[in-house]
Amino acid sequence: MTKINIKLTIYSNDHRVLDVITKAMVVAIKNANLNVAGPIPIPNRNIRFALRRAPNIYKISFERFEMKEHKRIIIIEQIENSSKLHFLGKMVIPNNVSIKMSVLNKKASV
Repeated sequence: MTKINIKLTIYSNDHRVLDVITKAMVVAIKNANLNVAGPIPIPNRNIRFALRRAPNIYKISFERFEMKEHKRIIIIEQIENSSKLHFLGKMVIPNNVSIKMSVLNKKASV
């Protein structure tokens, strides 16, 4: 039987919402009797941009904006079958939170 590790990368612009969602996911994973590592905080990604304030070309003034993207990683370890992950699809997740799921590695058991 092959065992796989799954990495969940969770993104959001609001770190408070992100912390609530990741704690709820870790509790749900532990209640399903799965091994979990995380949530692991990843450094923020800062997006900065400047827009011209005036519509004409003779006045040069800019407005500067910044957006921060916060990330957390949760690793679910040694899953034998994917039927144990159906509870993740049933979780209520806000619109400003994105989740990316990827398979880390496959291990063959002896």
